[in-house]
Amino acid sequence: MRLPQGRQDKGEGFHLFNRQDDQRRNEELRRRQARSTLHNKETHRTWIITKNRITVKLQNIVATGDIGQTIDIERLSVKLPNVIYEPEQFPGAIYHAKELEGASILVFASGKVVFAGLKRQELLEVGKRVLTDLAHIV
Repeated sequence: MRLPQGRQDKGEGFHLFNRQDDQRRNEELRRRQARSTLHNKETHRTWIITKNRITVKLQNIVATGDIGQTIDIERLSVKLPNVIYEPEQFPGAIYHAKELEGASILVFASGKVVFAGLKRQELLEVGKRVLTDLAHIV
């Protein structure tokens, strides 16, 4: 059951909040509104608050995929110019495709890939095409 604003159910009937409760609640609301940035740990999104309005700004997209076949990373690093592969440092190759506007693709021998640093959703489609090209190269 929804209660009228400013009232609280105390079992039998209603209890009006006193003036101290109202002052505490108002102070807490003012403190919350004074913060300029909030961060949600579960969704890893940052909201910027401007006069009781929340605006969301997309800054980074990370996506995963699977080519569906194993990849010879040594051969890939020789064939493509923008591939960094140092097996002593990291088990996958880092591919910087020019089409992805600064984003990179982590390519693993199992065929799994991770797109990191995409700035726009449209780049996901470009990433799919790059993935298809990678599968044909290997």
